[in-house]
Amino acid sequence: MASDINYASWPQHVGRHIDVGDQKQLFLDDGFLVERAEGIRYVMHQPVKHSHNPLLVPDMPWELQVQLYGSVLWDEEDQIYKMWYTNRTHKYGKDSAVLMAYATSEDGLKWRKPAFDILPHEESAKTNLLLDPGPGGSGGVCVLKTPSEKDPDKKYKMLYKTIEEGGGLKIAFSPDGIHWTKHPKTVLPGVFDTFNVAVQDNDKYVAYVRINQRPRKRHRSLGRIESKDFIHWTTPISVLRPDEHDPEDTDIYTSAAFKYPQADYAYIMMPSLFDWRTGKLQVQLATSRDNANWRRAGNRDIFIPLGEPNSYESAEIMVGAPSVVKDQIHIYYHGSNRPHWNGMGRPFEEKSGIGLATLRLDGFISIDAGEKPSGGTITTVPIQFSGTHLKINADATWGEICVEILNDENEVIEGFDRHSCEPVIGDSVRHRVSWSDGDVRTLIGTTVKLRFYILCARLYAFQFKAKHP
Repeated sequence: MASDINYASWPQHVGRHIDVGDQKQLFLDDGFLVERAEGIRYVMHQPVKHSHNPLLVPDMPWELQVQLYGSVLWDEEDQIYKMWYTNRTHKYGKDSAVLMAYATSEDGLKWRKPAFDILPHEESAKTNLLLDPGPGGSGGVCVLKTPSEKDPDKKYKMLYKTIEEGGGLKIAFSPDGIHWTKHPKTVLPGVFDTFNVAVQDNDKYVAYVRINQRPRKRHRSLGRIESKDFIHWTTPISVLRPDEHDPEDTDIYTSAAFKYPQADYAYIMMPSLFDWRTGKLQVQLATSRDNANWRRAGNRDIFIPLGEPNSYESAEIMVGAPSVVKDQIHIYYHGSNRPHWNGMGRPFEEKSGIGLATLRLDGFISIDAGEKPSGGTITTVPIQFSGTHLKINADATWGEICVEILNDENEVIEGFDRHSCEPVIGDSVRHRVSWSDGDVRTLIGTTVKLRFYILCARLYAFQFKAKHP
């Protein structure tokens, strides 16, 4: 019964049932949506790397190394992919100075580096460079497009770090993502020495920044800050840190945090863990239901594996902010064959590049069940909904999924039993579920539970859609 649910584990804004409305619900491996499960397992899925990786390499005179300490977005308004990335170059008397560059693509695969007269470099009057963080600038830049912004000159927002003026986070604004104006002051002092990511979350901005867990370089972790205006930020609170389940000498570097579009209670991170013993950076997966409390998923297995020895991604991978395009999750990342601690600084033929890995829509984690003895089942917690028909994202190529609907007392509602359900077969991100004797519109506003019977199939998400398709 509903009274058996441990509501103490739910976010504070959730009541005795979850009102899912017409929003998508992802099955992550935290059991948030599941009241009871039998014969199933949660499976984390690694994204597929593109066969032509790396898609962007250092091929300009001012590019010694390219890094996706930056952002990639599909601009629905302009119908083009836009990438803001950083490169290491020769400037200020060193070969590791950081400049922010720009690239565009029509298909997300073939990238063009447009030439502007914004930021020349040495003998090159026209470059794709847009911003110089200054001699103390390092780490990366995170760019957001905020169409709801009333000030047209602040339509694009950038978060970056510096070690000037005692160090800290800086911001810049742009009307077009190309011409940037730096905010005159450091908005938050501190040593945020990596790629810091900002996310627009309803009426506020949330940023994940790297902080020191101890007053020394090692044991670095991720902190969380908030802002209403992108200028005034709260003090960082540690939210993801190395612990006793990690290798003994480990840091958590980049977060790649983002809010999963059109899904309730689904926030994703792809943090890179740095092992001081090997010098390698490897990507894991982390999830949150409230954009504040995070847990690492998939038994902390590697989410994006390193490449073959001596490849451009053999020693480190770090992810930029991902994006969802049509029915795919696009995960752009940069890789390098250089151990992150750089050894003793001896000469080294460094390779670097920016690649792409993709997942099916909603494809981070699935609930899987085989055929022994009769598949598996999950029953959701009590929910209310407002959509007019039920759709599920599932791969039932080799099996089938049936759904029945129960009331809050675990009684099957007449017309919505398992045997009245048309079995879902095949592989689709939008299977429609139907019953021969029932119409879910009659249940709108009531408290129900869904019970999924999964046979030789995997289930990623469900949604009560309000409109076709």
